[in-house]
Amino acid sequence: NGQRQGHLLFFVHGFKNSPESVLRRHRTLQAGLNALNFPGVMVSFDWPSGDLSIGYLEDRHDGKRAAFQLVKDGI
Repeated sequence: NGQRQGHLLFFVHGFKNSPESVLRRHRTLQAGLNALNFPGVMVSFDWPSGDLSIGYLEDRHDGKRAAFQLVKDGI
């Protein structure tokens, strides 16, 4: 088709991850992918969750909705 194609890699994270730790991990993973000449783009996805185990059931419902949206937007 003549269009350049590549890969899309999702780094999914969530429960009890601070924005700073996620950013640090994203940058570490990205550096490793760059060193391997990964032919694509990495996207960090913050899985919806609270920070209490007691809210796990609600998190599961939020996660189902987010999973559908992630697949829809990823395609």
